[in-house]
Amino acid sequence: MARRGRHGGFCEEAAARGDWCHCIMDGDTIASYGWYATGAVPALDDIWIRFSPSYLYMYKGFTSPAYRGLKLHAYGMARAAAHAVDNGYRGPISFVEVQNEGSLRSVARLGYRIFGTCPQVCVAGKTLAHRTQGCAPYGFELFVPEDAEPPSDRTPRSGRRAPRSDALASGPPR
Repeated sequence: MARRGRHGGFCEEAAARGDWCHCIMDGDTIASYGWYATGAVPALDDIWIRFSPSYLYMYKGFTSPAYRGLKLHAYGMARAAAHAVDNGYRGPISFVEVQNEGSLRSVARLGYRIFGTCPQVCVAGKTLAHRTQGCAPYGFELFVPEDAEPPSDRTPRSGRRAPRSDALASGPPR
């Protein structure tokens, strides 16, 4: 699935990194999807996520409004978890912002657990990220690539103002 649209060249960039998309279709309509990666991925503004190669990282999960309430996100993640384990990974992990209550409910239904938090703040135009101890066993961390251009002002490109809320990392079921 490589299309331009509301996400610009995202699909092409993700595919070039080796990321793949799991879609749930209703005829020709994409009802729900999630992206999966085995290496570092861009996350928020100028911040990237890195994690242990033992895990499959799930990101950019989305369910079309017409299909919400059908638990398609959870179904898609359960299928991806089975695929991950079948292909030698310990399971999938995700990064979920604390205000994303729908995704938090979805991963909770699957038996995922919160293993850490990763607060970020922008100080004097520089993004600083931290991770709690629980993230270390997963090799999970936020980072700003060395070649990243500093933001031109204190407002992140997404329009959010720093400091940003903590985000939660959820791991495979116990």
